Amino acid sequence: MGKLKLSVVCSSLGFHYGGVETYVYNLVKALSGSIEMELIVGKKFGEQFKDFIEDCQIPVHAFPFLNRESRLAMPFRAQPIKNFMSPSDLEATMILPSLKGLKKVFENSDIIEVNYPTESLLFPLVRNAKKIIHFHGANPSFPYMLFKNIVNKDTDSFLACSRFVKEILERKLKLTDIRVMYNFIDENFFHPMEKSKIPPLSEKDSFNVGFVGRISILKGFDTLLKTAYSMRKEKVQFFVVGPREGFVDEKLFSIAKRMDNIRLLGTMSPKDLVPLYNSLDCLLLPSRSETLSYVLLEAMGCSTIPIAANVGGIPEVIDDGKNGFLVPPSAYMAFAQRLRMMMENTYDLKKIRKNARKKAVENFSISACRKKLLDFYNNL
Repeated sequence: MGKLKLSVVCSSLGFHYGGVETYVYNLVKALSGSIEMELIVGKKFGEQFKDFIEDCQIPVHAFPFLNRESRLAMPFRAQPIKNFMSPSDLEATMILPSLKGLKKVFENSDIIEVNYPTESLLFPLVRNAKKIIHFHGANPSFPYMLFKNIVNKDTDSFLACSRFVKEILERKLKLTDIRVMYNFIDENFFHPMEKSKIPPLSEKDSFNVGFVGRISILKGFDTLLKTAYSMRKEKVQFFVVGPREGFVDEKLFSIAKRMDNIRLLGTMSPKDLVPLYNSLDCLLLPSRSETLSYVLLEAMGCSTIPIAANVGGIPEVIDDGKNGFLVPPSAYMAFAQRLRMMMENTYDLKKIRKNARKKAVENFSISACRKKLLDFYNNL
């Protein structure tokens, strides 16, 4: 009997680099060589994806799709249409007209796993394979919700990226068999560096705080601005990594540019993030909503202490006071207070850093998740 063949569908893989795409990248890293894998993606690749595929040497089948950043997709980036059909859902829907080609790809598949619920609309038309819907968020798309009763009957397993997502979806979808499969990182890539190799970010006695994510209200960037403003006369610097997005973000971005204790670093590759995480005294994660943050896992993998809003799946990762700190969402004074207490050495920071790395490696790493993944696929 040959190796199990897993076909992973992710319309946006190769062009975008968010949580969903990161999960699929890491899934390939974890399992290629142990099982036979292939990727089904939209036909638009960035250089980083090309390099990744060359390294992993697995088949990639690309089909035409409508990129969420294109002019044609512009209406779907606006409210209220975005609440009805998001740009990422649009990408997933646009790959479905290639059904004839997809069916040919799936002829020899043992398992098909989709990473956007909309992609599961092809399930009733594909036979002879086990089918998985992997939910990376708690708000499934309108097309999926419209046909969920038909699609779910033809689905063999449902995965959620956190207990938080699982509990919401069980209520929304009336399902009782959703399984949690946590996001995970490559712990050998995101790792603590030797002090002598860590590049300095600012003045020697400055306390360095990082923010990695979209400059948006949802990610709590307004809370970061208020925190930074309240600490403007203290020896603390805030380093912001991430792209800009939409009208509201332009306003936040312009405020940040005028603040002396905020440095905007733009977008960074994962390779550049490793020394950044290692240079930080603390990562700030003030999001108003998070399913299970990759930024959080990456920073903890580098032994960086997180201070995060107590929302979504974040409390499943942070044990308050042990490997990081939880504060109420939007409570900028609480964020500032935690930072001041860290600066005053109120806590055993060395121990907390060690615990942060320990939690990431033991629960959210390739080495921790590989066996669980293989057991799941082999016993499906």
